[in-house]
Amino acid sequence: MIGGSKGFLRNAAMALIIAAGLFLSFSRGAWGHFGVSALVMLFLTYVTTRSNVERTRVVIVAVFFAILIAAFVLALLSLDQVADLFKERAALVQDYDAGHTGRFGRHVLGALIVLDHPMGIGPLQFSKYLPEDPHNSFLDAFVAGGWLGGFAFLLFVVLTLWVGLRQVFIRTPWQPLAITAYAALVGEIGESYIIDVQHWRHYYLIFGLVWALVLARWPETRPKRDNAMRTAHAPAH
Repeated sequence: MIGGSKGFLRNAAMALIIAAGLFLSFSRGAWGHFGVSALVMLFLTYVTTRSNVERTRVVIVAVFFAILIAAFVLALLSLDQVADLFKERAALVQDYDAGHTGRFGRHVLGALIVLDHPMGIGPLQFSKYLPEDPHNSFLDAFVAGGWLGGFAFLLFVVLTLWVGLRQVFIRTPWQPLAITAYAALVGEIGESYIIDVQHWRHYYLIFGLVWALVLARWPETRPKRDNAMRTAHAPAH
């Protein structure tokens, strides 16, 4: 969305390659993650841009890339094998999602385990109670670590979302990176509701990146805090 014409063409080619890999992964979670993160990034970029010209550019580029990627996906769907697999994976509910012990059924059963075991049952023990893992990172945190571990994980996620959102509206040289990292984080957290992500290294990498960008402002704000503290503790005359 930014840069000159050469950078725009280079980035367009790279975006198509990434879009092809993303589509051909046939992962509903990856598709949803990309869609949510892309919308969050576009919205935050639009509302934080000072110039009306830049806002117009954001809209034009977003529409252009949406049309370009859609045309590219339609070209891939012209291949019979790709089209057949897409029809199978595009269904909202798969066989392993439905049923009493399906993905969403295990969410309910897992909640009952949490109520019966407030101290938790330990990591990697869920599959000993039910056929598969919970496929819900928040539920897994409660089941494995008990109420204390579950609420600690939930607090960490909510706190990161809050400080990350505040950071994207602060004018810094790395504001575009802060918006990108936060958008990726939102999609990742949304995906964690239906997938176990605690073992994903990049999950913690994105959390660390958001906090690093927040803490990057610490040196420039420290003098202001020190002056405020000295003023507050100065003796009255």
